[in-house]
Amino acid sequence: MAASSIGSRRARPTNPGTFHRVGYLVNAYPVASETFLVSELRGIEREGITVTLLPLSDRHDPVTPAGTDRVRADVIRPEALLPLGWLRALRSHLDVLAGRPMAYLRLIRDDVIRPSLRSVVRPLSRRSWKLLRKRWRLFWLAPILADRARKANVGHLHAHYSKAPLEIAARLSWLVGLPYSFAAHAKDLYTTPGDRLARRLAKAKFALACHPHGERTLRELAETEEDRNKVHLIPHGLDLSVFKPGSVPREQGLIVAAGRLTPKKGFDVLVDACSRLRRRCEFRCVILGEGRLRERLEERIRRRGLGGWVSVREFVDQRELASWFRRAQVVAVPARVLKSGNRDGVPNVLLEAMACGAPVVATPVGSIGELVEDRVTARLVPPEDPKALAAALAKTLAAPVRAQKMAERARLHVQGLDLQANRQVVSSPSGSSR
Repeated sequence: MAASSIGSRRARPTNPGTFHRVGYLVNAYPVASETFLVSELRGIEREGITVTLLPLSDRHDPVTPAGTDRVRADVIRPEALLPLGWLRALRSHLDVLAGRPMAYLRLIRDDVIRPSLRSVVRPLSRRSWKLLRKRWRLFWLAPILADRARKANVGHLHAHYSKAPLEIAARLSWLVGLPYSFAAHAKDLYTTPGDRLARRLAKAKFALACHPHGERTLRELAETEEDRNKVHLIPHGLDLSVFKPGSVPREQGLIVAAGRLTPKKGFDVLVDACSRLRRRCEFRCVILGEGRLRERLEERIRRRGLGGWVSVREFVDQRELASWFRRAQVVAVPARVLKSGNRDGVPNVLLEAMACGAPVVATPVGSIGELVEDRVTARLVPPEDPKALAAALAKTLAAPVRAQKMAERARLHVQGLDLQANRQVVSSPSGSSR
């Protein structure tokens, strides 16, 4: 698939009134980094679909994505996580047992008895104990959410990720007989066993991928032609009223990177590249984000004597992020593939930076190489290569006119991902596409 092909196949919503209410299963809500979810929900609501959000945890970030206040969806959190909620949760279990006893017994067998017996036969490692607790948690949450979905008159379930939300959706389908669909993104797609995804796809009404590599991966896992035809490509939409070029001149030497501070983002490689780059030119590098690697990154910066060159700042909202992209002379996206297979598909920050007209240096991980054409719309370098990354950053900083021409071609390329035009296939029960 050529670099220009991303976003070329779009789902066509049909018959939006068929789903009276869609139950959206998410890990948590709202999450600061999941701007695409807010855009997706707003798009679905514009189609006339009523949404009920069913988070699997009570976690929510203090910084919310722009537009969260315009999402009209009800949010129903698991009562088991609230004070004295276990009493109401127990009643949900009893209601499901009374209404669908065979499905409930199947849930006990699959999530409690079989995993527990396996743990007795084989010594429990830390990893297997963690997996066992996850199965028990699925058993505890599924009847609660099934009861909530039934009382909210949900007519269709959509799992926003293909890990825990999809596993819950499959169980809710057993327990209350609702059809389900799911979306696969990055970590959830690349670290979930393929045979499990194939089984879930076989039972799903349809499945969504947000980038071409993800779409191909799902299609390759499908066991039948019918299942392959259930997979649809829906790129994340962009709010082009926020992410757009500005009139402020770009700051000479400013390198910006943004995202969760996790290993797959490759920010440690960027720090090492900056250690090389300071011997070649003047610059300052700002990494925007939060995550478990903050202390390690800051220590890495100190050890390399880059305190005056590189800084890590807290996560910012979309409008402030767009402002950083408009000021940056180059945006770095040094993504990598982890040993577990975890990687990005197409990082949202890449699309957002391109929409702002910022020159970009990235790695061809996931579907980035299909969105970006090297030295035409951005510069591509191999992952895990600080030397190559430093060289590409230096060339971009040294030739701003050429870099801006590439950035303008990239900006025009992502114009079609305006969230106003990017309708979601979940609003169509058939999942048909054109």
